[in-house]
Amino acid sequence: MFKNYFKVAYRNLQKNKAYAFISVFGLAIGLAVCALLLLYVQNEFSYDRYNENADNIYRLTQPEHAYHAPQVAPKLADNLPEIKDFVRIFPMDSEIIEYDNKQFKEKNIPFADPALFRIFSFQFVSGDSETALDKPFTTVISEKFAKKYFDKENPIGKVLKLGNEYDYTITGVMKD
Repeated sequence: MFKNYFKVAYRNLQKNKAYAFISVFGLAIGLAVCALLLLYVQNEFSYDRYNENADNIYRLTQPEHAYHAPQVAPKLADNLPEIKDFVRIFPMDSEIIEYDNKQFKEKNIPFADPALFRIFSFQFVSGDSETALDKPFTTVISEKFAKKYFDKENPIGKVLKLGNEYDYTITGVMKD
C-alpha cells in the first residue's frame, strides 16, 4: 500500500517540478528555522546553569556596554534590601605578566571582588574558594594558566608581577 503512495507522489513530483521544488525548499527552510529557534531557546535557558544559584544571579548592563562605575553596585546594595551580595568584574584587554624573569602578554584578564566565589560556582583544584580573594593583591588562576607558567610546580603562594607594577600572590587554582 505504501509502495503505491510513493509511486503516485513521485509521478506528481515529476509532473509539477516547479511546484515540487518550491514545496520541498519551503519545507527545508521551515525545518531549518525551527531547528535554529530550538537551539537558541535551549541556549538561553541553559546559559550559566552550572552555577548552584543560577536563578538568583542577575547581570546589570547598560545599552552601550556591560559595565558600570565601580560605586554603582555598593550603592544599589545599600538601597535595595533584595540584593544579598554582589560582585564586580572588570576586564582588562591585555597586560604583561612576569614570573621568574619570563614575560608573557595575556589577554582578557578579569579583576573581581572577593564575593566572586560566593556567587559563582567554580571548582577549585587547589586553594580555598572561601578565602581566595579576601586579601588585596591576590589572584586565582586557571589550570591552563598554571600549566603555562608553572608546569608541574605548585603555584600556590607564588607571585606574579602584573604590568611591571603590582605583585599578585596566587591563592588558588580553579578548573578550566
